[in-house]
Amino acid sequence: MASRHLANVIQPSHSNRNQPCAYISWDGWKEIRIYHLGPGNVLQEYAYSASKDRNSWHYGQLHDLKIVLDPTSTVAAVRSQAGMIWVQYQDPNDDTIRALFQLSPTDPWQRSSSWPTPKALKGSSIAAVEWRATGRDHFSIFYQDPTLHLREYSYDHSEYRWVVGDFNPGVQTRGTPISAAVTLGYFVSVNVIWRDAHGWVMSSSWSKSFGWDVPTGPIDGIEVLDGKD
Repeated sequence: MASRHLANVIQPSHSNRNQPCAYISWDGWKEIRIYHLGPGNVLQEYAYSASKDRNSWHYGQLHDLKIVLDPTSTVAAVRSQAGMIWVQYQDPNDDTIRALFQLSPTDPWQRSSSWPTPKALKGSSIAAVEWRATGRDHFSIFYQDPTLHLREYSYDHSEYRWVVGDFNPGVQTRGTPISAAVTLGYFVSVNVIWRDAHGWVMSSSWSKSFGWDVPTGPIDGIEVLDGKD
């Protein structure tokens, strides 16, 4: 399901209709979580659990933290193979990217003190990916910094700390949408997509063997975006 279709399951009075949402799913779509801004710009979680039958759609406990965001904020979410859920958002006070985590669907939400806090352009799109390789969980987040460069922050297991990654396609249009996904196969590949100054959809991919490739685009079969999609 596309994010715009998922957003349709949330009652209009419970969300900001023009605000992007983030979602994750697992167990063959038997579990779905949607993260969005609710009334008063409070960060909320709308959850689907097939085991709940008639009450399959319900609100989670995230709103209990009463995290109020700027109305321009976007949200990203990932779930590790171990079942931990991470939600990233932009702090309305200092524009840094912060994170919350939930060890399992039945555990309480907590604020992370170990997640990086890079400063982003206000209203920056945020994308996050996670994959497991060599027995370790790997995380990367992508955002637009105050100088309008697209950036990557990732966890370096060799140094046991978060570092600025090599992803750097240069200055892009203010507020360009960013998305990222992991492709698992013979090689792990991270794919990042954004929109350039002409509205064309551009992409760049990373693999452990070759690093980041040169940005390519426009992507065949994808039309110019007008900012209303």
